[in-house]
Amino acid sequence: NAESVYGLSLEHIGFTPGNIGSEAIQFQDRPFASAIMLKSFKTSINEKKKTRLSSSLNLGVIGPVAFGEWMQVSIHEVTGNIIPQGWPNQIQNDVVINYEVSLEKQLYRYKNMFAVRSNAMARLGTLFTGANVGVNMSVGIINEPFKSKANNKFQLYLYAQPLLNVVGYDATLQ
Repeated sequence: NAESVYGLSLEHIGFTPGNIGSEAIQFQDRPFASAIMLKSFKTSINEKKKTRLSSSLNLGVIGPVAFGEWMQVSIHEVTGNIIPQGWPNQIQNDVVINYEVSLEKQLYRYKNMFAVRSNAMARLGTLFTGANVGVNMSVGIINEPFKSKANNKFQLYLYAQPLLNVVGYDATLQ
């Protein structure tokens, strides 16, 4: 009894160490890394059971070919910020193939003012492998997130999502 939505998106992610002005490799920090992926996804919402099941397949590349250096340097030049110097040390080119599945379930809701939901997610692939579980809470003026039809009413809310995360592999840290 779920209604499904299918989509395609382009996702770009980038990471830098704390000191972007250094040309040297920063061994006690994360490396420069970027990835770009085409993401094919499906989201199924069961309004009666208040659940959302999502899955996605990401195909792309990590490394210089993902143009993270060009993007960050261009933004920093336009905004007059410090120009990142460490991109020559970034993660090298590789293929990204990742699959992700997540499940969200409403646990409690009080009118359009407060909601608590559980969630779980698992990833497997060449970019990220791991899992997480947790809850998310919203308080304020909130819409019903488990309606199959879009709800475009005004929203204003605070949101918190504590998670327990297990990392099996993260190519952006290699």
